[in-house]
Amino acid sequence: MVITTTASVPGSEVGEVLGIVSGRAIVSELAFTGVTKGGKEKMSILWNDALQEANSSLEKRAAALGAEAVIGVRQDCFVPFKSLVAIVLTGTAVKLAPLV
Repeated sequence: MVITTTASVPGSEVGEVLGIVSGRAIVSELAFTGVTKGGKEKMSILWNDALQEANSSLEKRAAALGAEAVIGVRQDCFVPFKSLVAIVLTGTAVKLAPLV
């Protein structure tokens, strides 16, 4: 499945819009505890793992709709509750058609 921030997929056009989909990952602030000393690498690993979780969630939701791609993906990060960090990916699930 193609997941992209762009509004199109090269070599294809949108054949059918299936709807808006989102994927999310919520990480406890405690997961980041103890990464302050030499922690840039650990922080990057934790962040990338959470981003991958959100991406997998997005892909599963799109696949459930029969999508071949998710276009216009946007990433947001916020703190929904004290000591929690949320990553949310949102995009448009689509079926693709070849360019004519």
